[in-house]
Amino acid sequence: MSILTPIIVFFGALCFLYIFWNKLKEDYTSSIIFSVGFFSLIGMFIFYLLTRFLLLAKIEFADINSSGVLFWLTFVGGMAGYTVGLFKYKLRFFESLEAMGVAMLYLILAVFVADTFVGMSLISLAGSTTIALLLILFYFLESRYRDFTWYRSGRVGFSGLTTVGLFFLIRALVAFPFPFVLSFLGRAEILVSALVTFLLFFAVYNLATKK
Repeated sequence: MSILTPIIVFFGALCFLYIFWNKLKEDYTSSIIFSVGFFSLIGMFIFYLLTRFLLLAKIEFADINSSGVLFWLTFVGGMAGYTVGLFKYKLRFFESLEAMGVAMLYLILAVFVADTFVGMSLISLAGSTTIALLLILFYFLESRYRDFTWYRSGRVGFSGLTTVGLFFLIRALVAFPFPFVLSFLGRAEILVSALVTFLLFFAVYNLATKK
């Protein structure tokens, strides 16, 4: 592994913490925000190490698609860490989930960028471009969502949850013709990503209808 990979990923982790802090700084103290952010990063790191161990141990599913294993288990680890912080500090769910989702996109972007340059991967280049476009969409929605007449609640969370929902929707759509490109789950990737997409869009719907 090139030394460039951990450097880029470390920079992505710093971006993750900054974005998470920047989204929540008006509602919580910096110590709380960074504590939750570190919980999530620690969860990702632990699950990443666990995944690497499983891959090295040649667990049966590990030979199918290692990047898919790393993505889903690391994602679960990050969400587990976030959940600990959510209950420990009693964060508001939708606002903190939006911040966590957008921050994770920056970290995933860093991983894709690292693999693009180090691994010369066209798939990672496509992933980097897609996430960059999604982040542009996020900032566009963030500046306009209060003007949407149908989004009468005007509550925080719409932009981030919509953007992250689109990310998983794209994963589901890509997995349909190419089931083993993204994940070890094969065609089950479609169902898993579609389920996450549904939950996120359902959360957006709930936000839109609440007054």
